[in-house]
Formats: sequence, C-alpha cells, structure tokens
Amino acid sequence: MDTMLRDVANTLSNNLFMFGCPSCVVDELINHNSCQLQRVCSGAFVFTLPKENINIPPIPDGFTVTSLKPEHVDLILQAWIISSVFTDCRQWLTEMIDLFPGVCILDSNGDPATWVLRQEFGTIGMLHVVPKYRRTNLGSVATMLMARKVYEDNYNVYSMCVKDNTASLAFHKRNKFEKVKNFTVGLVKYQFQSLL
Repeated sequence: MDTMLRDVANTLSNNLFMFGCPSCVVDELINHNSCQLQRVCSGAFVFTLPKENINIPPIPDGFTVTSLKPEHVDLILQAWIISSVFTDCRQWLTEMIDLFPGVCILDSNGDPATWVLRQEFGTIGMLHVVPKYRRTNLGSVATMLMARKVYEDNYNVYSMCVKDNTASLAFHKRNKFEKVKNFTVGLVKYQFQSLL
C-alpha cells in the first residue's frame, strides 16, 4: 500500500484522504507500521438527499447568493475547526473552490454570511453560518442551493456528519436528508510530504 500511495504523490496535494472504510479497517491501516496514516474522524454517518426533498427556502432580504471564491479561503480556514490537521489546507480549499464552486451567501455589506462546499469525493458539507446570522435559515438556503447544483450536474447528493455533532444531525433531519442505515465511515489522511 505504501508503494501505491507514494506513486500517486506526484499528482496530488500533500494529503490523500481515504474514507468509507469500516472502523476495523481504519484501525488496521493506522497500525500498519510502514504507512503514515492519521485518523481524522471515525464513525461518521452518511446522509443522502433525494431530489424530491430539495426545498429551497426564501432568501432573506438584504442577502445575495454567489459562489465561493479564492478570496474566501482565509475565512473558511478560520471557521473550520479541523483545518489545522492538514498541512496544505489552503491549497486544498483553493482547489475545491476552483473545481467545484460552492455556494456563498453575502450580507448587505458584501461579506460572507454563510457558505457550503462541494468536495472532490462528492460530498457537500463544511457548512458554516457566521454566528450573528444563525437561526435565519441561511444554512438551509445555501445547502439546498448546493444540492440543486449537484443534481443539475447529474450527481447524487450526500453528506457526512460525525456522530457527536448534534447540531449537524438536527440540521440534516430538519432538511429531510436521509441517513444511510447500518453504515458509518471513517476518514484517514496519508501525508506525502515526508516521503518526497
């Protein structure tokens, strides 16, 4: 496995993420002495959003919908609590925004009030609502707009949520996401930097 991961290092950013493995597989990967793996999370639920459940709430007055742009990366890094786990998070976020433009809702001053990203492995997530705009439904608006965009690109909508994130679990339920039964995923990272 180490050889395979080294071979792809030249075409990827410094971190390779592997997800979807049952916990026992993640444990074995981490315990494998020749691999440099780090657990990012374990036991995350996977949710789908059927097309018929996409219901975009009205956008409150004074807000504008746009796409995430590279100039938003610093703000996203500050808001994402696990950004420090990754050595090249700025590069990765910039690539995600460039390849899969997320949804951003700006306030009346033109500042981001909420955003949601689409990641390279297909999930939508990393939803963030600036604290002063919470409980305004902006998170639901951004998520449903992103879901519609994903379906328009002929993909299915899914997201992941760690088991102990009660706010996110409630959000998924409120927005009619459906939890995939009897299935959780883990996320590990393999860092290439020390190998190159």
